[in-house]
Amino acid sequence: MQFAAAFIASHGQQFADPIDPPAAFGPCWEHVSDRALLDGWWCPPAAGGAAAPIVFAHGYGGDREGLRRLSNTLHERTGRGILLPRLAYTNGAEPFGGGERESETIDAALRWARAETGTDAIAFGFSMGGYAAMRAVANGAPASAIIEDSSFLSSRDVFMFGASRKVPLPQWAWSGVPLAYPLVSKGGHLGDIDGAVLADRRLPVLAIRCRIDDTVPLDYQQHLVDTLRAELWVGACDEHTGAFDAGNDAYVDRVLAFLA
Repeated sequence: MQFAAAFIASHGQQFADPIDPPAAFGPCWEHVSDRALLDGWWCPPAAGGAAAPIVFAHGYGGDREGLRRLSNTLHERTGRGILLPRLAYTNGAEPFGGGERESETIDAALRWARAETGTDAIAFGFSMGGYAAMRAVANGAPASAIIEDSSFLSSRDVFMFGASRKVPLPQWAWSGVPLAYPLVSKGGHLGDIDGAVLADRRLPVLAIRCRIDDTVPLDYQQHLVDTLRAELWVGACDEHTGAFDAGNDAYVDRVLAFLA
């Protein structure tokens, strides 16, 4: 249990409140659910819009105000449909699943968006949500492109990095932690995405990060860029997933350039 607490501490932020009802969130949003994996909010494409929808995957801290502003901005600027699925651990429905169980939710969201629009969606994930989205795509979920912000290909490595900084144990003492993780996550696993399999999908990938990141080391993020042959944009920020808040207009312009 100590290592689970260490991971939560290493990721620092409390979960956001549940997503606001549509009246508070914006006029286009409607609740969607498949009564199994998918629960969230959908903003349909503008009339006549045929571009690929965007499926967001929020980070460990949940659905934050910045993500909601980004969602509305991209809808207003592009007319694309936007889906904001909520990962179950944020409302206490189940423990955090190490990215494995969360990838099943994103898989369901990507398939729902394709069924709704007839077009493969863009998977857009932040930190752990980026890992979950890429894992879903590597496992066969439909997608036309990937945008990831401050993400990584190994939830095991990020867990070990964060937890070892919070709990002063020698490195060898952490070696069994990934094997024990299912005991505290009701079956969720820490693991790696097979970067070669994901790269073989040959999808366009945009990687976003800050100049400094104390949560996910930059070499982990660079490994992702190199493995997936991703475009890289470094925001003028010095904190994990801080690029949008550090410069909204520059962030949106870079994303729009990638989507063009």
